[in-house]
Amino acid sequence: MDAATTDADRLEATVRLSVRPFQRAANALMAALLLLLSVQIGADWMNARTPHPTTNQIADATPPDMPVTKATLTINN
Repeated sequence: MDAATTDADRLEATVRLSVRPFQRAANALMAALLLLLSVQIGADWMNARTPHPTTNQIADATPPDMPVTKATLTINN
């Protein structure tokens, strides 16, 4: 049973060694994404949009007027 344990230990050590570069790459990717997200949040925070001074809203929420002929589902050939 001792030979099986040492084989399992060797296999585990080999797997751990082979995974290290991928773990480092994943950690570096997460650090880069966190940095980019922080920069984006900081830039948006510094340049916050203010509402339009006359209407107190940023976007026009009313849909455009469509003619009734364009809104129907019939096909005119």
